[in-house]
Amino acid sequence: STLRRKYMLYDTVSVASGWGFKVNRRLSEGASIQFLPDTIVNGKKYLHGIFTRTTGGIEYNFDGWFLTSPKKTLFSLDQTSYRSTGVPMVGYHQYPLGKRGLKAVMDVSFITDTLTAEEERIFAAWEQYAREHPVR
Repeated sequence: STLRRKYMLYDTVSVASGWGFKVNRRLSEGASIQFLPDTIVNGKKYLHGIFTRTTGGIEYNFDGWFLTSPKKTLFSLDQTSYRSTGVPMVGYHQYPLGKRGLKAVMDVSFITDTLTAEEERIFAAWEQYAREHPVR
């Protein structure tokens, strides 16, 4: 594989698109995650939680679903809740307060916890390339 573009995450995620997995997005002042009774999404049981977050001066509600037990992963859609609970958020509906309608729907599906030998080889090559060509 060959590197096509490289960016510093905090400068370019909104320009080049992508997901800032490690970006620290805070809950709204005084807000906390309120867990509700579990929910079923596509036949699978999840923890159900809601919270608010202010972005760009607009307060948004997040109606999220979380795995039912702690899991070590890079793929939580909300790092703030993941750091405090150890349970990754794997889906949410985001909508602004008031009558503005739905803003976003997002979900992550975990397929496996391990890589094949071929995937390990590919990721090792990517890691070596990244070390030899660091982002400046």
